[in-house]
Amino acid sequence: MWLAAGITLGLGVSLFIIKHLLVIFHQNHPPIKNTPASDFAILIPARDESKVIEDLFKSLEKQTEKVRPENVYVIVESPSDPTVALTEKYHYQTIIRSHPEKQRKGYALDEAVHAILKHKKFALYFIFDADNTLHPDFIKKMLKTYEKGYDIGIGCRKTKNPTTPVAVGSGLIFTIVNVLMNNTHSKHGFGCIASGTGYFISSKIIEPLGGFPFHTMTEDYEFSLYAALHHYQTFYDKTAIFYDTQPKKYAQYFLQRARWEKGYFEARHLYFKRLIKKLPGTLVFLIGVYDFIFIALGLILSVIAITIGYGPVALLISLAIIYLILALFTVLLLYLEKYQLRPSLYLKTVLIHPLLLLTYIPCLFVVIFKRDLAWHRIEH
Repeated sequence: MWLAAGITLGLGVSLFIIKHLLVIFHQNHPPIKNTPASDFAILIPARDESKVIEDLFKSLEKQTEKVRPENVYVIVESPSDPTVALTEKYHYQTIIRSHPEKQRKGYALDEAVHAILKHKKFALYFIFDADNTLHPDFIKKMLKTYEKGYDIGIGCRKTKNPTTPVAVGSGLIFTIVNVLMNNTHSKHGFGCIASGTGYFISSKIIEPLGGFPFHTMTEDYEFSLYAALHHYQTFYDKTAIFYDTQPKKYAQYFLQRARWEKGYFEARHLYFKRLIKKLPGTLVFLIGVYDFIFIALGLILSVIAITIGYGPVALLISLAIIYLILALFTVLLLYLEKYQLRPSLYLKTVLIHPLLLLTYIPCLFVVIFKRDLAWHRIEH
C-alpha cells in the first residue's frame, strides 16, 4: 500500500511540476495587432431568466464603450418566456431556439451563431450568462485585448452573491483557474482556459466554424481545447471585471460540480487523440487536472496505509493534517481574491471550503456510475 501511495503521489507531483515548467519556459510569440473592432455581438443564453437578466441589461447600458442594442442577442426557448418582454423593453434582439430539446448551452450558442451569420458578421462575439453583471469598463478593456491581437479574451470573474460559505467557496474555484493558472499562462503567452462566461471569441474562429459546435456539458472547456489545438492566442485580463452568481446551497453546488466533471471528461474523450497527435505542444492540456487526481489518489492511499499500520488515531491525525492544509489554501485564495467579508462568514468559509474541495472526489464517483447525469438549473 505504501509503495502504491508513493508511486501515485510521485506521479501527481511530477506531472504538476512538468505542467508548470512547460508554461514558464514557453516561447512567447507576441500576437499581431488587430484593427479596432467596428462592431461586436453579445450572446446571452437565457432560458427562463427574467428574474435576473435585467441586472445584466442595466450593466450593458452603463458601459463606457457604447453597446448597440441591435447587436445584443438573447437566446430563449419559447416566445412565451417572460425574458422576451424584458429583451424587447431594452430593444435587444430575441432568438427563439429551433431545438429546445437539446438542453445544453453549447447548442443554444450554436443555433444563435448560425442565425446571426446568415445576415450579419461581427469582429468578435461576447458570451455572457443571464445572471452576469459587468463593470462599466468591461467591454472597453476587452476590446483593448482584441486590438492587441488576441483571438480569445477572458474576463475576471467575481462572485456576485458572496452571502454564504458555499457561495464564497464556489467562487474560489475561479480564483484557482484565473488567478493561479490563467494569469500565469497569459504572462508567458500560453493558452488559457475559458470558464463558462465573460469571454469573447474573434470572427477569425467563429466564421470558419459557421457556428459554435461545442456541445459537451462544459462547452467552455471543450472550446478551450479546440483553441489550444489550433494555436489561437488567448489572454486573461484581470482588470476586466464581471460578476457571476454562485450556488448558495450545498446540494446545488454538488450537482453543478458533478455536471462540470462529467463535461470535463466528455471533452477530453473527444479531443484525446487530437491532443496526442499535437504533442509536445499540447502536453499541458493533455495533463489537465490529472496531476491533482493522482495527488488526491495518493493521499487517499496514504491515509489507508496509515490506518492499517497505525490505527484509527493515526487516521484522525492524517485527516486533520489534510484538512488544515486545505484550510490554509483557502486563506490564500481569500487573500488573493481580496474578499471583504464579515468575520463570521470569513471563518465559516475557511472551515467549510476544504470540504467543498473534497466534494470533487464523491462527484467523480457520481460521474462514473451515473451515466445519464443531466443538466440541472441552478436557482438564483
